[in-house]
Amino acid sequence: MIKIKVTLDGNADLKKFGRSLRTNILRSQTELARVLGSMTKSEVMTHAPTWKGTLSNRVIMKLFARAHRAEIMMASPLFNMIAMQNEFNTRGPRRLYKSSYPKLKEWADEKNIFLDKAYVIVGKEPGTRLGKQNKFFLPAFIQAQNLIPQVSAKVIGEALSRTRG
Repeated sequence: MIKIKVTLDGNADLKKFGRSLRTNILRSQTELARVLGSMTKSEVMTHAPTWKGTLSNRVIMKLFARAHRAEIMMASPLFNMIAMQNEFNTRGPRRLYKSSYPKLKEWADEKNIFLDKAYVIVGKEPGTRLGKQNKFFLPAFIQAQNLIPQVSAKVIGEALSRTRG
């Protein structure tokens, strides 16, 4: 529970102060969406699977000011598909030959796996497909949900400090 204490002098008009405060809080909704969106984006980027850091660099945030909303997503459907294949293996188990996929060969050599074979087996783990949701987004959104009261208290406090009665 958040408590805000406001002290007014004897000349203040309480109705006018209440209307001004309400207007400032409504105007601060976009700021709240921007702050929470940027925090969530940075959390998604830290939870993204890392190999050369390319996947985390493809996370973007779109801010819709009129709707007071921020969306965090992958930069394009291609990068979303790549993330899904990295996490959930949406295409099933298969052999990918190192000669056809030089980046996969580089990855396997760095991890010291399949060194004696000309191919890499991809998708051996059963039951890893959980649906059309990137699992590294979920921890970030849970953490953002937990931070809503603190961030909203800060934004409302700033709106309160701008309000004149």
